[in-house]
Amino acid sequence: MSPGGPHGGDESEDDKLEDFKSKFEEDTPQEDMRHGRPIDPLGPTPVPIGGPRYTAAGNNYSLKQGQQDKHIEGTNNFTEDKSILADPNPQSLLDEFAGRGQPANAIPAGQPGYRERVDFGRIIGQFFDERTKKLFPTSKGIVHYGKNGAHIVPSEP
Repeated sequence: MSPGGPHGGDESEDDKLEDFKSKFEEDTPQEDMRHGRPIDPLGPTPVPIGGPRYTAAGNNYSLKQGQQDKHIEGTNNFTEDKSILADPNPQSLLDEFAGRGQPANAIPAGQPGYRERVDFGRIIGQFFDERTKKLFPTSKGIVHYGKNGAHIVPSEP
């Protein structure tokens, strides 16, 4: 056998291991080309509060009040038989959570019509179950993004 093992060369096993590792280590994580998000080698996981923000409808995190009012009791636009947002400051929910949820439709992030599912970590309102016609407390919501702003619809707990 020649020096350095059956394939020749003078590299030690440690050097070979380091060379192998360096081929798979990167300074930045790989990104999912569909959503521009870091790929988790263990599979999809929710992004923690305070985690990175992803592009969502051109970073339009401003509240679209007219659409939001359809889900707020006592407003002129309130619509019966819809989920009810009870949080007193929906803009602060957007400020804190917009861009941190999971995609809820096939429209790419950054495009009008994109929706994301968010767990706000506290009760934000009531989900209206169309089948039973009952309301259920929920901490989850769908953020609907449009070209003129976004609004939150409480979703199934």
